[in-house]
Amino acid sequence: MSLLASLNMTSETRLSNETGSPLHRARASVLHNIQVQRDLLAHERNGTSPANMTKVVTKNGVETTRKLRPRRWFFKSPTTGEWLVQVLVGHKPLVIRDGMTSIVAGDLDAVEATLNLVAQAVQDNELDTALSAAIAARAARPKTAKGSKPKSKTKGAAPAATTEPAPQ
Repeated sequence: MSLLASLNMTSETRLSNETGSPLHRARASVLHNIQVQRDLLAHERNGTSPANMTKVVTKNGVETTRKLRPRRWFFKSPTTGEWLVQVLVGHKPLVIRDGMTSIVAGDLDAVEATLNLVAQAVQDNELDTALSAAIAARAARPKTAKGSKPKSKTKGAAPAATTEPAPQ
């Protein structure tokens, strides 16, 4: 008997539009970043610096190690002193409900519970409308070349230089 003949086969195929869709990638990105936030939260509790966060990048066959400095999603409110959580998608806060982006957590234990709730909401597709809106807003932004500054929105000549006498 052949080895291939012993395999249990099916005609089912992978859904190509689901795995590569922007919404699916956004969900995966948020879930990955929630794990990063959990690591940052552990460092915050211990009072240590997250010095070991690195990423190996391969470009043109050359591997380089880059130090990551992820932005924390949680911060202490300057007005109330409570810990708040903002879910970031593409470095922008995600509008979760009623135009609001910050979730009041209270203390660091509640920050972890909030991150767990957000992760569960992403897995249950409850944040799909908010993620879709963030994807659409990101797609609508004008693109600039890497390293270049966006062009000025004002048209016309630059302001004339003023000539003032030198102080004496």
